[in-house]
Amino acid sequence: MQFKKYSSYSASEYNWEIIWLIKWIIWNQWTQRYNTQLASIELPYDTRYIQESTQLNLQLTDYTIMLLIGIGGSNLWTLAFHDGIWEKRKSKKKIFFLDTIDVYSYKKTVDGLCWYLEKGEKLCITVISKSGTTTETIALFESIYADIYKKYTSQSTIVCITDENSKLWNIGHENSWHLLSIPKNVGGRYSIFSNVGLFPLKFLGYNIEQILFGAQSAIADFLENPKESAAFQNAEMLFQGYTKENRNICEHFFFWKHYENIGKWYRQLLAESIGKEKIWVPSVGITPTTSIGTIDLHSIWQLDIAHWSDRSIILVFPEDQGQCFVPIDAPFTPLVEDIRGRSFETILRAAYEWTRLLFIEKQIPIMTYTLQDGDESEIWYFMQSKMLEVILLWEFFQINPFDQPNVEEYKKWMRSYLQWAHSYKEIPFNQ
Repeated sequence: MQFKKYSSYSASEYNWEIIWLIKWIIWNQWTQRYNTQLASIELPYDTRYIQESTQLNLQLTDYTIMLLIGIGGSNLWTLAFHDGIWEKRKSKKKIFFLDTIDVYSYKKTVDGLCWYLEKGEKLCITVISKSGTTTETIALFESIYADIYKKYTSQSTIVCITDENSKLWNIGHENSWHLLSIPKNVGGRYSIFSNVGLFPLKFLGYNIEQILFGAQSAIADFLENPKESAAFQNAEMLFQGYTKENRNICEHFFFWKHYENIGKWYRQLLAESIGKEKIWVPSVGITPTTSIGTIDLHSIWQLDIAHWSDRSIILVFPEDQGQCFVPIDAPFTPLVEDIRGRSFETILRAAYEWTRLLFIEKQIPIMTYTLQDGDESEIWYFMQSKMLEVILLWEFFQINPFDQPNVEEYKKWMRSYLQWAHSYKEIPFNQ
């Protein structure tokens, strides 16, 4: 992965206690075992979850379909990685995702699963909830249990990925479902290198050892030269842009449509980690957005250039996208000059370079990343760098990036409303 920052901000001095804390965690990982808030740093070095995910997948070799039920951190990275690299994958296994309470998506998913099951294929129902009580996830799981599992029991199995001794874990144990744990001190959005991410990706045929190597490389490069790392360069740009120029939007501009869900994964990571209310001082919040080149050069680009003072930009371009060319000969006069015989990648790169140069001309702070398309370790290097970036923003902003009090408040009030509505029969319930 190659990266470069274009910014007029001068380098600042920070308290580097966080660097020594990360080094201490890695050096002492075998004795500490996820005992600190930075426990997620240990995951790329822990072979336990590779072994657990691999062993369970060996029991499921004749299963060809996975339904992944989860929301937020429980499914976003699997969706992001799979969408970003699926064309390079050799496995023919299929995956469906259910995350939110949407009747159309649910029925469409059920119909698709039934079509494959009627052909004799086998289904692995994977439900992921760290707490084991996520309302949307459990509602979807119990519905799938009734609509799919009970009808195709001989062709289906259930895997629960959750905290040990959660309600979901205990029910899974009672019903002899497969169980995989999540480290207690690792929050959902940071659990990417645990069974949460490794099990489904192993099922789909990805090289999870190579994935962890990419994450280890990102951490190693960060610790070797923190200030020159992608994580620090990006975090410093966002922090200085926010504090010096009130740049409260971080826009990822991916020049590859399949990377859009990486942007959605980062949206959750940054928003939940950095968006915090503070007592007696101004609250903190950087709004993450995702744009796709060249699609959004015909939409959001107008706002980017006309009202550029409130945002920092991250441009991501994939190398080696594959060969596809505009035909040299056509039975009509060229409608656009200089595109015949050109590869799609060449045309896309022209749009990318023009975008990059105009951002620089406008003095908009930007970071550019070039990823080798289809390289599993590079994508995970990028994603681990993003997690390190958020940890650095913790140090810069002096906030807690591991909690999400307003999200927990939403969960609490949603359950309270369901209880109240049920008591007063305001919501029809299927008896």
